Amino acid sequence: MPETLVTVVIPTRNRADYLRSAIESVLSQDYAHVECIVIDAASTDDTIELLESYGDRITWHSRPDRGAFDAINEGWRLGTGDVLAW
Repeated sequence: MPETLVTVVIPTRNRADYLRSAIESVLSQDYAHVECIVIDAASTDDTIELLESYGDRITWHSRPDRGAFDAINEGWRLGTGDVLAW
């Protein structure tokens, strides 16, 4: 029986200074079946470079949005998990 996949969405905009710790928190969980999706609201700081540094360990999209809940909903639409979190 396959393990339950958990999708964790992180909305962000110009928060590169906090984003690394949020991503690392998700990726460092003892439960191995977690997908991390970051939805960036077209940041103008170092967010994109940070996201690129994770390679295929995370999924991310950068585009203007209508706020955090719009970003969370977009991430959940992209996710494939049985359990959704943010």
